[in-house]
Amino acid sequence: MDARCEWEPEDDSGQLLLQLPRADSSSRSSSRVGPPAGKTVRRPEQQQLQIYGGDDWHLSDAGRHMALSWQGQHVLGESRDSGSHPLPEPSDAMLLQDGASAVEGPGEDQVLVHYTMGFFGAVAGEQLTAEQCDVPCAKSPFPGAPGVPERADLLVTFPILPDPPKNSRGAPALAHSMEAGGLYGSQFSASYAGTQNTSLLSTVPWPYFDLGNWREIQGRARGPAGGRLFPGFGERLPAAVFVAHNCGGDVRNQLISELVRRGVPVHSISSCAPAGTKQSWPEGVARSDKIGALRRYRVYLALENTVQSSYVTEKGIDGFAAGAVPLYLGAPNADEYLPQDGYISATGASSAASLDELAERVKAAIGNQAEWQSFMAWRTRPLEELNGGDLARRFSWSNGTYTSLCRLCRFAYAKLTPGARWDHEQQQVVGGAPPPARGDVAAWSAWRRGARAADGA
Repeated sequence: MDARCEWEPEDDSGQLLLQLPRADSSSRSSSRVGPPAGKTVRRPEQQQLQIYGGDDWHLSDAGRHMALSWQGQHVLGESRDSGSHPLPEPSDAMLLQDGASAVEGPGEDQVLVHYTMGFFGAVAGEQLTAEQCDVPCAKSPFPGAPGVPERADLLVTFPILPDPPKNSRGAPALAHSMEAGGLYGSQFSASYAGTQNTSLLSTVPWPYFDLGNWREIQGRARGPAGGRLFPGFGERLPAAVFVAHNCGGDVRNQLISELVRRGVPVHSISSCAPAGTKQSWPEGVARSDKIGALRRYRVYLALENTVQSSYVTEKGIDGFAAGAVPLYLGAPNADEYLPQDGYISATGASSAASLDELAERVKAAIGNQAEWQSFMAWRTRPLEELNGGDLARRFSWSNGTYTSLCRLCRFAYAKLTPGARWDHEQQQVVGGAPPPARGDVAAWSAWRRGARAADGA
């Protein structure tokens, strides 16, 4: 039976319509799924997707998968753009039974990552193949069966607690956060074996985007046979667009007011609109399609809620993905994350003179095609050349097929293996009893069982 998922976000509900065939016939059953109050569904273009199904939230890894309930079982399907796409057959997919996942008990044979708090609710289990990771690797679901934390090789927690979680095996604990520093207990991170956050200096970095995303964006710019996949200068509105649902942030609100006072046309198309900037959401664009809305404009005001080093969120990449020129206000070290010739930096602009200069740059990008086009030049250059080679070097660990879950398993392997150490720059295990050849799960499992027996697990 060919199961299909149809994205239909064409209303204001923030929900997605899932259409799956009934188990007993060829007819289709439709159900609408959406977030509880205060939650959001991110579009696949933003590289992180949350799907609310039944009573559970499932947080995907880098937006590549979503968890759906089909015929009483959870099926992991690949996230796609708007349209109808086939999901795996049950025989080919990873099936996760309610309350008793196939990855709840692989502790003998695999590095097991356990999320102790469940983030926004339930966390779907996952088991990586040999092609997805060079270390046999699994993630347990949350909540899971009793005893899973005791079998875990790595305990990941968010919010970050004052006392790291522990088990009798001595598994390392990792402090996870995608928020700005100082929030959700991040001040307690020093007592953990490592951190995972948006900073490239964290033990196992988890930025909002990586080299794969920049390659995808460059591909969108060129399109098939060199054609464009988004509008050019003349097809866009001559204004700077602002989108936000958190109306706090005095710094960014003040910046918008200063730009407007200096003659920059600003269209605030969401619920947050500084005085004199309110405009309607673009006609014909779904309210859930932020990237689609940004494609209508020449400049995007990419203004972070918090100005903090290494805190670069999806705001940093959304303008690039839409083909607009981003005006970025946020992390002072944004050049470590973004193509430095592809955006206008507003960080540090506070004096009257600097604001005057900033406003003139924005107006030039809005009104002059040659100036606007100069911010697009990076799209045709090799990634390895951007920012003098620093962008590719800093993200070199992401230049492959391995996911962040695989890197978590590698880190746990390095911490638990005598003589091994963690190579932060390459996100690899160095020394110790090395894993066997990639994909040789049986040999690795035999060694791992012996190691567990030796330490009394």
